[in-house]
This record gives sequence, C-alpha cells and structure tokens, in this order.
Amino acid sequence: MDLPYEVLVYLFKYLPKSDRKAASETCRSCIEYINFTDCYNLKDDAVKEVVKGLRRLRQLQLRGCNQLTDETLAAIGAHCTKLQFLDVQGCRNMSPELACSIGSLPTLHTVLMSKPGPYIDNGKKNRAPAPAFLPSLMRKLRLH
Repeated sequence: MDLPYEVLVYLFKYLPKSDRKAASETCRSCIEYINFTDCYNLKDDAVKEVVKGLRRLRQLQLRGCNQLTDETLAAIGAHCTKLQFLDVQGCRNMSPELACSIGSLPTLHTVLMSKPGPYIDNGKKNRAPAPAFLPSLMRKLRLH
C-alpha cells in the first residue's frame, strides 16, 4: 500500500528527532534520480554535499546550472559510482576534459554537455589544449 506524499510528510513530523534523522538517511541512500535543471544559483558545495550519500544515484541533471565547476564533476566521479546518465549542458565553467574523465565510471553511458568555449579568446589561452585522445573519447561517449 502506497500512502500519498502529503500523508507521509504529516506522519513524519510526529516521529522523534532521532527517528526522523535515521529515516531521512535511509531515504537519501535510495534516491536514483535528481533534476537540478536551471538552478542558476546552485553552487559546488551544495552539490558535493548532496551527492556524498547517493550511492544509488543513476541519473543526474545539472543542465543550466552555470555556476558549477570542475569541483562538482570530481565529487560526482568520487561518489556516484552507479551513475548512468549525466546532463551538464550549459554548465560553462566545467572543462570538457574533466567531464570526459568521469567516463571511467563503470555504468555511465550518457554524458550531455555543451561544446567548450574557444581555446583562444582575445589573444589569450583560456584553457589547456584538448588532449589528443579527446575526439575519439567524445565519440565513444557520444558527447555532443
């Protein structure tokens, strides 16, 4: 029997604090999908804290979260070992090189990301040149 969400929330507030904490930690470990699409003010520290206990996370959508950086990708790679799908399109502060490095996650099959900005902007290098293996890796991971 599945209770409506509103009923569960109502009952949850009557649990002792220690039981609420245990229940929230149990629920957190069961989460498989998170969608933070267009959360413009989302910061690396928040995402790093969220993904710490999400061992079962399979899909993560961060599209349009334009303040996130490579720190978020590193945390995802370290904690989300069952991740299958990652959308970081519009996350312009993430390097494509690090996004490709999380391709080593055993279950990851889809990474959606925007094309990186220009290598030279106003006569200055704005990032390291792409490694020679990057084009073939991007084809393998179907990165667009």
